[in-house]
Amino acid sequence: MMVSVRCSWCIRRFPIQCYAWFLLVTSSLIRETTENESANEGYKFGQEEETYNIVAAHGYFGRLIFQYASFNNSRSLHFFLAAWPVVGIWFTALGISTMAFNLNGFNFNQSVVDSQGRAADVSKAKATVVFL
Repeated sequence: MMVSVRCSWCIRRFPIQCYAWFLLVTSSLIRETTENESANEGYKFGQEEETYNIVAAHGYFGRLIFQYASFNNSRSLHFFLAAWPVVGIWFTALGISTMAFNLNGFNFNQSVVDSQGRAADVSKAKATVVFL
């Protein structure tokens, strides 16, 4: 399958957003330690407190976008951490299906072409749905 990407905006923006998200997650998971303890001792089995620093995450995300877009409590941060990959997967599926069906914007009449590249007449076509 050959995929042609015409939207250079997506090519530039999505990796930048993923990299910013990676920096956000890694910076919020770093725990403040003293010089007497290892940074690898951030979690002890069965502990009830968080292993990340919510203040560091709030400060970093506030500087990344703007101050009021960051999370000041852990419940909203946890919701965002759970919802962000789900929404990303949905939009990825939407983008792949858009490219697979060659949907040129919202002009669905011109999306089906014949072997010479001309737009096919789909006004009288009948769709058949098969359930397996």
